[in-house]
Amino acid sequence: MTVARKPKDKGSTSETQIAALIEKGGSMARQKAVTPTAQNMPVSLRIPGPLAERLDNALQDKLIRVPRHTWILEAIVEKLDREA
Repeated sequence: MTVARKPKDKGSTSETQIAALIEKGGSMARQKAVTPTAQNMPVSLRIPGPLAERLDNALQDKLIRVPRHTWILEAIVEKLDREA
């Protein structure tokens, strides 16, 4: 492990300068503006137990794991495409 000398103080900062910096403060991080079409909308979905079991069984049988959320979104898109 390398040992280095303590850095020399190149002039002390006055207490008034420190207090001024603290009083100045900063600004809060701003959220990026999101267009309504790109924003996710939370939706509560209640699925009857037997239907949820059928869905979970179908997902377990897949060779590549697909989350339930993704499968439901794909099903919604397919339904909308058929009706369009």
